[in-house]
Amino acid sequence: MGQISCEIIKDLLPLYYDEVCSKESAAIVEEHLAACQSCQMDLDSIKATISLPEEVVEQNFKDSNALKGIAISWHRAKLKAFVKGLIGATLVSIAVIGCMVLFQWDIMKVASDVVEITDVSKLSNGSIVYHVKLTDGYGVDRLNYDMDENGNFYVTPLRPIIKTKTKFDIGFQNEYYTLGEIEKKILSRKIWR
Repeated sequence: MGQISCEIIKDLLPLYYDEVCSKESAAIVEEHLAACQSCQMDLDSIKATISLPEEVVEQNFKDSNALKGIAISWHRAKLKAFVKGLIGATLVSIAVIGCMVLFQWDIMKVASDVVEITDVSKLSNGSIVYHVKLTDGYGVDRLNYDMDENGNFYVTPLRPIIKTKTKFDIGFQNEYYTLGEIEKKILSRKIWR
């Protein structure tokens, strides 16, 4: 086989140093190094640049493992914080919605034994006037009006689940109503339902 140029040997030197070239290539490099002082100096230069003391290599592995451990614990802490925040936000949302349902959503019908209707009168224009008073002392925030197919008229007072005492004896719980006006409102659908 002919003489191999120094350029080819210099390309093979890193592979030769790392011991990843074939046996034939290693034999060619060794044969050339025995005769060429310049390529031998290049190999020595590669050894000086690449080789690290064993303690430094071990310390680098330990440091990389420590950094991996820190990264893993940091990711776990982030996940825990996210889950805690999600649970906290969910609990706050449930509490807010629960308060709204309990204190503001008018869904409970007032018992009929609490409603006292008095002073029923018929006016000259044909409207019927009556006075409604609730005897339990709690307020009413909403009235639900309804009329069936036979023309029967129904008024249902509604309260939140947790009712509150009235400070003043005025409002839906102590007021005069005109039946004719309410029927007009029902037909025009401009009242609460």
